[in-house]
Amino acid sequence: MKKMLVIWLGLAMSSAALAQLKTPKAPEKVYYMDTSINVVKYTEPGLTFGPTALRVTLGKKTSETFGYEGMLGFSVRNAQTQYTGSDATVTSVTGEINNLYGLYIKARKGLGKELEIFGKLGMASGERALSAYPTGLSESDNKFLSISYGIGAKAAIEKDMSLQLDYMSYYHKGLTSIDAFSLGLSIDF
Repeated sequence: MKKMLVIWLGLAMSSAALAQLKTPKAPEKVYYMDTSINVVKYTEPGLTFGPTALRVTLGKKTSETFGYEGMLGFSVRNAQTQYTGSDATVTSVTGEINNLYGLYIKARKGLGKELEIFGKLGMASGERALSAYPTGLSESDNKFLSISYGIGAKAAIEKDMSLQLDYMSYYHKGLTSIDAFSLGLSIDF
């Protein structure tokens, strides 16, 4: 009898505590689109260059704090750099990041009505293009697929329009990485 009383008391207290938890309110505008310019930094041993890419993101807010999104990016400007080999030969290398795709889960936190911070976690895939392969890599190494993550902030400039700044890591394997800082415009609809 004591055991049953303890179980019923525990259930009653648990249900009272659960009743106090609020389900997150769904956002007014469910979908959003971001367009941004990315200043990319591609790094591998002996080679670093910084092309520019355009990124378009389409997302859906599933609650006040979470959502998911898809991203598409493509090169708008390549970058040129010099590679100095171990034998002191200098090679001019032009590079760009093409065909950048990604799927992300996004966590958001509003810091008032006009400012929001966010974090993203997902997968990114893409392709780099180099005019020469002085580091021992080849064209077969151009495509990549990796876990991708980022952080950023959005500041409202109009009712459904925000200015967005973020940092993304699209690829990191060994000593090779592709990172980007982005500045763009976000529209809720």
